[in-house]
Amino acid sequence: MGTLIRAKILNVMSDNVFAINAGKIKGVTRNMKFEIVDPLADQKKTKNYSKGKVQITEVYEKFSIAEGYEIEMKGSTSFSLGK
Repeated sequence: MGTLIRAKILNVMSDNVFAINAGKIKGVTRNMKFEIVDPLADQKKTKNYSKGKVQITEVYEKFSIAEGYEIEMKGSTSFSLGK
């Protein structure tokens, strides 16, 4: 596994398209696939850390556009991305 990249959702553009605050500067590249995790799962006393998976479709200097699949967001706006 490569370096862990932490990011937050900047904007929910549609049901499965998200703008995130990680881009070229943080090492994100097009077609990268990541898992969305709930950083508050421990506090909520749930073991369900995974909220879905995304694939990067567009990369800009400081942000990227990701398309999700297997998404179960329900209010989560933070996630960690692992290469």
